This record gives sequence, C-alpha cells and structure tokens, in this order.
Amino acid sequence: MTSPTQLSYFGSSALDHAIAGVGAGTAAVLCMHPLDLVKVKFQVATAPPAGGIGKQIWHSLKDIWIKGGIRGLYRGVGANVAGNASSWGLYFWLYVKKHA
Repeated sequence: MTSPTQLSYFGSSALDHAIAGVGAGTAAVLCMHPLDLVKVKFQVATAPPAGGIGKQIWHSLKDIWIKGGIRGLYRGVGANVAGNASSWGLYFWLYVKKHA
C-alpha cells in the first residue's frame, strides 16, 4: 500500500516495482544478448578455443557480425526477453507484496 505522499504511477507500489523489473530485465537482455549468444556458442563447441578465450570472444562476435549483422547478434532475443523480463517483473512484484 502506498502512503499519501508517495506517488504510484500504475495504481500500486507492487505494480510500479513489477513494471520497473520488466523494464530492467528487458534492458539487461538487450545489452548483454550478444555475449550470451557467444557463451552458448562456446558451450556447444566440441573443441577448446584456440589462442585464448578473450581473443575467441572477439573473433566470435566479429564472425557473427560479418555473417548476420545486427540481426545475427540478436538472434533469439525474443525468447530471452520474454523469460528474463517476466521473471524480473514477477520477482519485484512478489518481493514488494511480501514486504508490504
């Protein structure tokens, strides 16, 4: 429940926090998705990275960019946003509900 001096943009403090969690989850995914894509690429690789992991991360990102451009770097982002944004929104909503 909100106090008389506290603003609530969406009707309740819990809903405000849930919307903020959805926004934060979406922003985090959009910033980090290319590195998450490289992580998965390394996880399914059968050979260890040659020349050091830092160099391989850079080469993998460059290779994805050359082959697919920005669409290649963000392949599969929809499912990642849906899962991450909804889980953070739910987390913040339940946290505020529990501690209200």
